[in-house]
Amino acid sequence: RALWWSNGECRYDELAQRVVQRGQELEQLHVQKGDGVVVLAQHDLETVVEILAWLNCQAFVVPVSPELTSAEVRAIAERARVRFVSVRGELCPSGASHEPRSDGAILGLLSSGSTGRPKLVLRKAEHVAAGMRIYTESVRLTADDRVLALLPLEHSYGFHNVILATLAAGATIFLSPVAHPRVALRTIVAQHITLLPAAPVFFELMVRFA
Repeated sequence: RALWWSNGECRYDELAQRVVQRGQELEQLHVQKGDGVVVLAQHDLETVVEILAWLNCQAFVVPVSPELTSAEVRAIAERARVRFVSVRGELCPSGASHEPRSDGAILGLLSSGSTGRPKLVLRKAEHVAAGMRIYTESVRLTADDRVLALLPLEHSYGFHNVILATLAAGATIFLSPVAHPRVALRTIVAQHITLLPAAPVFFELMVRFA
């Protein structure tokens, strides 16, 4: 399996088929290399398919928190100069001035904004590939691993490693919409999770709940 969740699963061949089909739909919308999209990064199959399909089109993807307001999403779309906003595969025009990127960037990640307005950090394909390779080697990720996806997918760690690196390694991702220590503990035991990427504070909370 590539992905599974509380009431469903998706094998690698099914995932590939969905990505190809979505890519064909994007072609019909005349999406071209360098076109951009803001993706509300939910922990679900539709979001993963959408991200992979856009990257496969050599487009520019900006994953953002699904908790943002419509006004905040529009502001990010304007800053990133993207053509579309995607929510679970449903596309709508961004309303922003846009043009295909010519700088080779395929990914735009928002910084934390802890010292001011969040910045849009641009990454090319080689940067993304290098990050995936470093992570895979560091944690010795293999196809036998079962990874619990709790980290926000709009963050670099969640996007590069939990999604892209895990799929590239042929491992399995468990998509959990709930990032709670008690829920995580139950899931780890029930689903035989082998790898849990998370922040130190989350592990501390897990120990307290355990």
